[in-house]
Amino acid sequence: AEPFDQAFIDMMIPHHQGAIEMARVELEEGSDAETRDLAQRIIDAQSTEIEEMNSWRTEWYGEPSPAGGVPPS
Repeated sequence: AEPFDQAFIDMMIPHHQGAIEMARVELEEGSDAETRDLAQRIIDAQSTEIEEMNSWRTEWYGEPSPAGGVPPS
């Protein structure tokens, strides 16, 4: 992994965190079943990806992203 990879991870984690937060709002406020299903799939997939990226960042650069991990519920 090169510095570009570190920058990519450090930018993608906040992007994923934002998507998770928006999806949680949909689950709280939304009423359409298909949209709520999509929101849950976004939460599940992007939570897994955040954990994976932080694992790589720790392995390659010695610590997880400064952005943190999956946003708390």
